[in-house]
Amino acid sequence: MKNQSVRACARHRRCLDCIVKKNYLLEFMVCSQPKITTVLNRINLAGIAASAMCLASLICPISQTFAGNLYISQFGGGDGSSAGSTLSLGWFNTPDSWGVGPGKISPGDTVHLVGIFTNYLQIMGSGTPGSPVTIQFDSGAKFSSPTWNSVNTTPNGHGTPTVFRGINLHDVIIDGGTDGQIEATDNGMFHSYSNSFNAMSIEGAANVEIRNLTITNLYYRVESTECGGAPQGINLELGDGNTNVFVHNNSFGMLANGIVATYSGFSTNVQIYSNLCNYISWGLFVNAGAGADAWGWKIWANQLNHFEAWNPLNGPCAGSFHSDGIIVNANNGSGTNHAIRVYRNIIGPSVHVASALIYINPADPRQFPDMLIYNNLLAADTNTTQINTFIACGSAGGIVVNNTFAGSGGGQMLGLSTNITVLNNLTHNVGMAYNYYYVNKNLGYAFTNILKISDYNALSGPLLTSDNFSYPWHTFQDWKAFSGFDSHSITNTILLRAD
Repeated sequence: MKNQSVRACARHRRCLDCIVKKNYLLEFMVCSQPKITTVLNRINLAGIAASAMCLASLICPISQTFAGNLYISQFGGGDGSSAGSTLSLGWFNTPDSWGVGPGKISPGDTVHLVGIFTNYLQIMGSGTPGSPVTIQFDSGAKFSSPTWNSVNTTPNGHGTPTVFRGINLHDVIIDGGTDGQIEATDNGMFHSYSNSFNAMSIEGAANVEIRNLTITNLYYRVESTECGGAPQGINLELGDGNTNVFVHNNSFGMLANGIVATYSGFSTNVQIYSNLCNYISWGLFVNAGAGADAWGWKIWANQLNHFEAWNPLNGPCAGSFHSDGIIVNANNGSGTNHAIRVYRNIIGPSVHVASALIYINPADPRQFPDMLIYNNLLAADTNTTQINTFIACGSAGGIVVNNTFAGSGGGQMLGLSTNITVLNNLTHNVGMAYNYYYVNKNLGYAFTNILKISDYNALSGPLLTSDNFSYPWHTFQDWKAFSGFDSHSITNTILLRAD
């Protein structure tokens, strides 16, 4: 039975939270990019006004909202009323355990996961607006097994073994708490198993939040000739109407891909932020499918490091995994994502093998209109010979501004598409500023169509000196005179502090 407890009006609490968040967002946007976010600022002002009206209703009588706490362990044996009297994981995975009423997981309930789980979990229901179902990892709770395979997982829609699955969820919070984990203890190189699987797969989501989880050691791997293994952390598959999806403050380590988000149909307000990824092939992969119509996605404040285990410098596996930090991709020309924001991410410094640290790769450059890449710190260690590009911006009309690029003499700052704005960026010891030749050769654009604006950049390093390029410049001054760009940009020795 449920442990009933009185909850203060969730609607009014959300109003208070909304006011704080809206004011912060408005202040950030106005200070950082007033021209670009005029429409967004108007939206946020309207949000503040609506929240203020909601706050005023606090003076009126309010009804009480009741919410239950249920406790789940691997084998259960109790009535679910406490951590010492838990229901079983098998009960949780049964559709009849979800619904409205006593003895069921209902909107507004919190389900506490207790202890160690060695079998899969599948969410069989959802909450309602203002009354989400929360799946809470209590202290010490984790999904842990030597490996995950067809015996102890459930297949997702593509048949991939999955540990933690949800289908068409809405109004659900998945909270790892203080130390919630999903792990494999004996999978990978020099271990007993070499299986690939998904730690989590959410197939359809609206008003869903995934936070505070640690997903680690899914496939142990070191830089070598071993070319197998591609387990994923969180797999999101979003469809039409999937909005308000937040994946944040999660930690990923020793697995192929941290977060993979694919989408089709209409979606908006999807945010991936404040996640930590180490020892990975791809950190964050966002992919537009056929018919995608996405608006306002944000990828921000993530930290990604260590790509070498999955893409070694030499040997038969070199280049096998196309290692990248953040990838925004489209498989065909029919999907669109408007006004993507990629900002405040830190990638590096141990990234001596990578195709691109930020890789914008549409099938057609017009698929990601009004993209903004800003305030990112991209750093590479002393072995940068295998880094192609720090930012590969294949988006027509994209804006690349206020980023810092720190290398050790290799790689190039930008590989560009068409009509790109490049402003106020700083490079230190990067091999080359722009890769116009690559774009011109492969896409057929003249360099005058590649840049819309390039100016006020501070560049330090070898820059445009390669004799492999067919344009008539070999120094930055030659470039400025020939192109007419970067009249206010400077080249000088730039000193960066380690802290």
